[in-house]
Amino acid sequence: MRTLFRAIGFLIVLGAIPQVLSAAWTPPAGFTRTPESFQGDAFAIAPDGKVAIGTASFGGGATIKVFQNAADAQAATSPIRTFTDPTYKFWGDLTFTNNDTLLFTENFDNDTAYRGTISTGASAPLAPVGSMPNAGGVVQVGSTIYCVAANGANANILYSVSGGTATAVVSNFGSGYAGGIAVDSSGNFLLTDSAGSLRRYTSSFSPLAPISLAGGNGSGAYDVAVDSEGDIFVTTNSTLTRIPFGTTTATQFGSPFGGAFAFISNLDYVGSGFEPSSGVGRLFINAVFGDDGAIIGATPSAIPEPATLAMLSLAIVPAFLRRRCRIAGAAALSACLFAGSIASTAQADHFFASKVISKQPGIQHQVGFTEASLALGAPRGGGGAEASTHVYNLGNGGYLTLGFDTANSQGHIVNGPGADFTVFENSFYADGDEHAAFAELMWVSVSTDGVYWARFEPTSKTLSPVPAYGTIDPDNVAKFAGVHPVYANADENAIDPFDPGVSGGDAFDLSDLAQSGAVTSGKVDLGNIRYVRLADVIGDGKRFDYVGRSIYDPTGPGSGGADVDAIAVINGVHLPEPAVALTLVAPALMRWRKIS
Repeated sequence: MRTLFRAIGFLIVLGAIPQVLSAAWTPPAGFTRTPESFQGDAFAIAPDGKVAIGTASFGGGATIKVFQNAADAQAATSPIRTFTDPTYKFWGDLTFTNNDTLLFTENFDNDTAYRGTISTGASAPLAPVGSMPNAGGVVQVGSTIYCVAANGANANILYSVSGGTATAVVSNFGSGYAGGIAVDSSGNFLLTDSAGSLRRYTSSFSPLAPISLAGGNGSGAYDVAVDSEGDIFVTTNSTLTRIPFGTTTATQFGSPFGGAFAFISNLDYVGSGFEPSSGVGRLFINAVFGDDGAIIGATPSAIPEPATLAMLSLAIVPAFLRRRCRIAGAAALSACLFAGSIASTAQADHFFASKVISKQPGIQHQVGFTEASLALGAPRGGGGAEASTHVYNLGNGGYLTLGFDTANSQGHIVNGPGADFTVFENSFYADGDEHAAFAELMWVSVSTDGVYWARFEPTSKTLSPVPAYGTIDPDNVAKFAGVHPVYANADENAIDPFDPGVSGGDAFDLSDLAQSGAVTSGKVDLGNIRYVRLADVIGDGKRFDYVGRSIYDPTGPGSGGADVDAIAVINGVHLPEPAVALTLVAPALMRWRKIS
């Protein structure tokens, strides 16, 4: 933070950093660099793509310029907003809380955090000048701002900032200098430690086991960011380190950054989907102090379209037939066509989730609701007045992946007419008011292979934080699960769970995912959805809907996150298991083998 910027700044001024052979950073397979790059000492990206770039100044008058998008930042066109003041010298961190609000810390003379409004140009300190010496990373959780003070070994402090006052909530932590801050998908605080670890604390500031970053093959730790799937990224001097969601294993992401003294600093992530060849998310990396010499970005790369792969397969067929006699080729082709006919004659079906594929409980996992099998089979809804207890609790930030196979068949959802499946939670209305639901939101993602996922893009128009036992208006949210009460109950009534007009719950149409990156790249087939993942939304305002609005739902002590009752498949197909299908195709394959 301040000490680091001073040291690096003087080295640059004195020309003390020699350059070695150029070695531009290369992302790993399945990713590519974005076309834009730009200059700055610190930066942040808004959900709608705005770019804020901070430039330091020893003599005062440091600036933060906000551009409409990354291309404008690269072209250095006229910014849409500039924040500056004679007392500003060095920036600790910049972060957007929404498309119009920027938080930033100044850590040379002022030592505090500020809030700036893009639309008006207004800015003001959030705590008194000097109240947070060496102010570094800053983040907003709900209505509270949290700021890291990079004071060094056993002296770093995490402050909460509210009502104009900075209060230490974690003191004297770390073996090196703290710096970056982020919040993971379970609501835990992530704090970088330059000694080479990621310090973790719960939302109530209880310490968790730190994560070693040694597996990233770098050194130190400067900044941290979390992508839309929950993967964690940390800048570790000359490398970028990734910690996959649900693990504590650090791995190197891409090539090392070149340069005699490569020092990779800020990170920021924006968008949805950041898996190999799947998604449109973008991770931006401050590689100014390396051979790249700029702030650069990475995004999933495209893969060949299915039509291209089909043409390649057609090109193989003639060569295959030339190696076998015409009769043999015909026999093999008949076998393939016969196998295909099994799928073409499969009947459309209604069914429920039948298999737990994976689970990751979140924090505050509710005792008595920890058996994932409660999410299988038909719904047992409690109606509009009470919550069902036949549910699996996700915990805050937890997730559950369900499948549809049975002992003798493979089940999958298809993109048919209207809604294709319904997710049942246990929401209910407060005093019968249909505009006040005790709802706990869930992200909904689908997959063909369990590796690549397409997530529904929700909207949220709830304007302010919701307490643990508060309500939201269902009319203000869309494409989340967990919103509407469940009326179908297999034990108590005859309401059709496959008719979303009467069943309750939240219905989803796969057609809404037609433009998802995972679908257009061919990684997710909307005609063959074998898995559905439900993930609890921590609605503290730090997560955003697809247009950049903060998401709020019941959050805080006492809230155990969303619950899962059932998934009903409206448009589905069951196929014979591969072993069963093979017994049907085997005679034709044997005929081909004998003739050839």
